[in-house]
Amino acid sequence: MKVKGGLKREVVRTLGTTDRAEAKRRLTLALAQMQREIDVTLKNAGRKPLTDWTAEWPKRAVELRAAVQAADDTPRHNAQYDHDGELIDADSDRDLLLEEVRAEAAKLAAERGSVAAQGFLLTATTETPTVRLMADEWLAEVAKTRRRKTVAGHRKVFDDLDRFLLEKHGKPLVSLTFDGMTRRMAGEFIAWRGAQVSAAAVRREFSALSGLWRWAIRRGYAEANPWTDQTAGLAVRRDEDGDGTKRAFTTAELVTLFKATGKDLAPNGGGYAATLWDAMRLAFLTGLRAAELADLRIRDLINDGAVVVVSKGKTRNARRQVPLPTFAQRVIAMRLAELPETDPDAPLWPELPVLKLTGSRGGKLSNRFPRARKTILPKATNVDFHSLRRSYATALEATMNAGGRVNPTTIATLMGHARGSLALDLYSSGASLTALTNAITDLETLGLDSAVRTAMVETMNLRPPMTRFEPLKASAKASND
Repeated sequence: MKVKGGLKREVVRTLGTTDRAEAKRRLTLALAQMQREIDVTLKNAGRKPLTDWTAEWPKRAVELRAAVQAADDTPRHNAQYDHDGELIDADSDRDLLLEEVRAEAAKLAAERGSVAAQGFLLTATTETPTVRLMADEWLAEVAKTRRRKTVAGHRKVFDDLDRFLLEKHGKPLVSLTFDGMTRRMAGEFIAWRGAQVSAAAVRREFSALSGLWRWAIRRGYAEANPWTDQTAGLAVRRDEDGDGTKRAFTTAELVTLFKATGKDLAPNGGGYAATLWDAMRLAFLTGLRAAELADLRIRDLINDGAVVVVSKGKTRNARRQVPLPTFAQRVIAMRLAELPETDPDAPLWPELPVLKLTGSRGGKLSNRFPRARKTILPKATNVDFHSLRRSYATALEATMNAGGRVNPTTIATLMGHARGSLALDLYSSGASLTALTNAITDLETLGLDSAVRTAMVETMNLRPPMTRFEPLKASAKASND
């Protein structure tokens, strides 16, 4: 629109009258003319018309709702009375705004249907708190005591519910009151999600929904919780690998994984071959979870790279020190030799992106590994990246059974689990680093199968070179993956 500075903030037109009633009659025509002029300019520039707001009508309805509630409802000077003195017409600011709301609802009905129009009108005019508004308030309270990842997960659950209700019932959360959410609708959503994710995932999501309604009942916004008992009897859905029961890798599978070449690990020629080569070995030899491993920084390597420090985790017990077997120390050394930055705060895995939802780099490992695994072990079932951690636990148990300096408490400490008693979990600072180092020394000789040791020895000089030192840009082609 040829505005200096590039930002058009307002369009001003005079209605040409000082009479309020006449101004009201001219207002609609003047606004329509202004909108047409702006739309023509936008269309000529290849932009979306200003008046095409119907695709995002819930957001528009929330904006109008705030304006309606703030508008003055005092009758204006042009109030009209009948012969008996009864008020028959008195437009207030709120009355005028409600007329605009009804006009927009009529337009929405013509373009999106009556269900959308009714939802729009309800959202813009109701004085009862809606689920979306109260969900935002509840999440703000939850954020004071829970981790960012938890709050982000809860927010995604509400976004999924919002999408489901809009598509299925034409009632997004911005127009739905707590009493408007029926048990039938809640059950339909649970079934809908159950067809997309595992039963365990549905139960995790369920905690957010039930938690919001319990909070709303305490605050007086709701009378009943429609989510009560909705997950009872939820069937366990078979995953793509089998019956949903994950396991550790067998010795033969570990040998095959460790003998995989760069082409096997990144069949499309991408840059994650070295990443997976390193990650598979380190996950197996340390028992670190994907996020714990991927979020390591250079400062987390202590004692000349012989010990790794896990400074954060799912629980208090997850924070621990893990001695590295000789094979793991060699993998770390090779990775460090190729990194462009080795300052203390530099990440050990700079090529992995940090996911906004979790704030962790571990998601890429968990997502990349299944693709490579299907190429390397096409017939394997019920295994994932976490199965390498299960294999580590299996090797520790084998060490203990073979007479090594390992016991159940040592295993729990190395795995980052609770140790099973109040004295150990609350009062003890944990096993000494010397005791843990002795356990890992025995693991190398007593816990690792000879075929697995041989596979790692034979492939130690076959590590693919690192070709990616930063996360893949969003604009890059998929073939670079």
